[in-house]
Amino acid sequence: KIAQWLGKMGWTPKTNKNLKTYKRPFSNPIIEPILIKKVAAFNQISKTHAAIAVEQLTQHLNNPSPILGNEQFLNLLSTHVTLTIDGDDKDIYFIDFENIWENDFIVTTQYTVRGAKEVRTDIVLLVNGIPLVPIEAKQRAKKGTNWMEGVRQFDTYEQRADKYYMSHLFGVAC
Repeated sequence: KIAQWLGKMGWTPKTNKNLKTYKRPFSNPIIEPILIKKVAAFNQISKTHAAIAVEQLTQHLNNPSPILGNEQFLNLLSTHVTLTIDGDDKDIYFIDFENIWENDFIVTTQYTVRGAKEVRTDIVLLVNGIPLVPIEAKQRAKKGTNWMEGVRQFDTYEQRADKYYMSHLFGVAC
């Protein structure tokens, strides 16, 4: 129901089958082909330069400290990186905050990321291919389960799939 509701708000619902076309390795939480395409489009640069900018962003997912990696990743995501293109410095943005609907908004279910162990999130909101908001939705009808179970699951992300932990903004448990 949440995914359908978000679809009405402008998020594009996509199934795992739809997302397989991007050939994302499960060890990478980001769907890089989407991010590179969007970065190239709204920064008006080549896909080659966009890939270099994306690499500068995603290098922070290799930080040995997940909390510091998350901070550095989100700092660049909310600001920019600077590339020298044809002798000129150009600020490259990963989210178009000026023209918000130029971004790619996807909602999907059962999003899988592998690190030391596998994490499969009930619902994920991706902005330009970046899984910014994981949502753990628990069934009220299931005995002994409530939204706190979702909070406990978020607690394990850092150990189970640190790159996924580093690439998200905040989690929702409901």
